[in-house]
Amino acid sequence: MAHSSSALVMASGLFNLALALFHMTFWSLFQWPASLGSLGSVNRKILYVLNLAVTALFILAGVLLLAYSSEVSSTGVGAALLWGLSLFWLARAALQPPMFGLKRPLSLLLFLVFLIGSGLHGFAALSRSAI
Repeated sequence: MAHSSSALVMASGLFNLALALFHMTFWSLFQWPASLGSLGSVNRKILYVLNLAVTALFILAGVLLLAYSSEVSSTGVGAALLWGLSLFWLARAALQPPMFGLKRPLSLLLFLVFLIGSGLHGFAALSRSAI
């Protein structure tokens, strides 16, 4: 059981790193320098900083889950981290419909990705607690 738990933890780590990479594309994907020009300087900088900060947190979570998968799989702190990340991704999924709707294919896809992320971290936590 410990082996499958570590595999789920590692998959969770890769998920967070993938979302960090996605966030790194926001500047070009959403053409931020041009499209955010109408925002005031402070609000534009806040948006940039928030995106960089959440990207850094995704990288941190991904690296911790990959580098310490056996510890995450076998400790209470690891379980708390996995449950916390599961709740984070569930909350992010819950914000998708009211903020962006689900009519566009990309919005629906992201909603599903966030649910998958929540489930992945949750299953890793459940698998861990079954050891």
